[in-house]
Amino acid sequence: GSGYSGYLNDLWKFDGTNWTWISGSDLTDQAGVYGTKGVADPANVPGARERSISWTDNDGNLWLFGGKGRVGSLTGNLNDLWKFDGTNWTWVSGSDFRNSIGVYGTKGVADLNNMPGARYDSVSWIDSESNLWLFGGYGFGNIFSEGMLNDLWKYDGTNWTWVSGSDTTGQPGVYGTKGIADPNNVPCARYFSVSWTDSGGNGWLFGGQSYDNFGNYGRFNDLWKFDGTNWMWVSGSDTVNNNGVYGTKGVADVSNVPGGRESCISWTDNAGDLWLLGGQGYDISSIPGSSTSYGYLNDLWKYDGVNWTWVSGSDTKNQAGVYGYKGIADPSNTPGARLLGVSWTDGTGNLMLFGGIGRDRIGMVGERNDFWKFDGANWTWMDGSDREYNIGIYGTKGVADSANIPGARQYSTSWKDSTGDLWLFGGGGYDSVGDEGKLNDLWKFDGTNWTWVSGSDITDQLGVYGTKGVADAANTPSARYFAFSWSDINGFLWLFGGDGYDCDGNRGNLNDLWKFDGTNWTWVMGSDIRNQPGVYGTKGVADPNNIPDGRSNGVSWVDNEGNFWLFGGSGYSGYLNDLWKFDGTNWTWISGS
Repeated sequence: GSGYSGYLNDLWKFDGTNWTWISGSDLTDQAGVYGTKGVADPANVPGARERSISWTDNDGNLWLFGGKGRVGSLTGNLNDLWKFDGTNWTWVSGSDFRNSIGVYGTKGVADLNNMPGARYDSVSWIDSESNLWLFGGYGFGNIFSEGMLNDLWKYDGTNWTWVSGSDTTGQPGVYGTKGIADPNNVPCARYFSVSWTDSGGNGWLFGGQSYDNFGNYGRFNDLWKFDGTNWMWVSGSDTVNNNGVYGTKGVADVSNVPGGRESCISWTDNAGDLWLLGGQGYDISSIPGSSTSYGYLNDLWKYDGVNWTWVSGSDTKNQAGVYGYKGIADPSNTPGARLLGVSWTDGTGNLMLFGGIGRDRIGMVGERNDFWKFDGANWTWMDGSDREYNIGIYGTKGVADSANIPGARQYSTSWKDSTGDLWLFGGGGYDSVGDEGKLNDLWKFDGTNWTWVSGSDITDQLGVYGTKGVADAANTPSARYFAFSWSDINGFLWLFGGDGYDCDGNRGNLNDLWKFDGTNWTWVMGSDIRNQPGVYGTKGVADPNNIPDGRSNGVSWVDNEGNFWLFGGSGYSGYLNDLWKFDGTNWTWISGS
């Protein structure tokens, strides 16, 4: 994440009571230790970064992709993919250089060479087959021109597949008819969106920032569903900067819709409902179409597959937090208005929220390290500070302690492993000495305590890639933010791309893919150099050579089969709209350009 004065790469675990610092540095802006691609190593650690994506696979591994962060002494967009197995980081794929362009290959064809370009602010989800899906963000397509992306990628655990969208930046959307899926439909290139996976393994995309088809720039409130084959425009507007329709708190209504916004926080609960919190955008009284009347939001919304419900928080922007007493639920409690925090759903279905940038208890704006739980009725302030700009308390690496807490940060990535532990990686924020920069620290929360697992407690660290495909204790992704992450069916953590630092210290969009097996990171695929082009291969065909280009700030999800899906983001050449699937071995370019 991004903290006090730099990027972070510390990894933390929260066990329900205490934080444990697991890996990474307690200082900002630390470079990653990539080691050998594909080889887990205790020395491996992603470089400090923010705005990455993350996910948990079915084996409980944590995955991290891309973001904006450190490569060597330089900062840029990242596309490195990392896996954390609970002990070590593995650099899985992508580059250890910044600002790598994507390797798209053939749309729909998985290929070992395929790789999303370096990017940040993408979104992701996991499908029913445990594939990771990655969409859009801000970074690089297949040429060295940075912008907004709308490419959709799938990662199957081995290869990337470019599924849909464009391999160039700045592409318009094709909305079609609301409620009807169509092969021609595709969201426009965008970043700062959010995503979910429903109980059926479908990927969902909401909002973000970009140009609409009428040439207006601003924040969207459009809701999209991807069924594994086609996109469908579900609700919201095809124009930017719309205010919210809140209705009555707690009552679902077909007319309800959140206002246009970016950088929200999202969850999926155990019933498959989609939840949305805050972001920066338009409240109930914003001037429709205005590009200046937006602010920080703290409204909590639920989407049941048919209608939106305003659940809690305010319909007015820029609200301070109401903290109450630490550890005690209260109907009056509510987090302050914020954006760019991270979220999990714990084993009992509670929504967990950490950090971001927003309003503290007296309304001051800054990066946060407050930790919250929502039980479906009330918020509870669990840990962290009710003020801004707090440094991390790392303790001893690998040792859980009730005093441990990650520092204030934004743009981090998060996972939940197969045992229910919560994982946090990097972002832009504050290290152990109060410096601000990109982070590459890996943390685990076991429900009681945080543990610093790997990475540095200092910002802006380079990655240690090691040998591709080989886990090594020395491996670690570089510092980055707006990366992509997920967990596979075996509990391994995966990390892809983001805006960060390559192996030479140059900052840019990354497309390195990493796997963390709980002990070591493995660089699986992709480049250790920033701004690499994607290898798209043939659309719809998985190939070991496929790899998305370097990117950050797209969207991603995991389907019910454990495939990782990636859409768009910000790449070297602009905004992307390509859709990719990663099946754990190969990438497939599914759709988009």
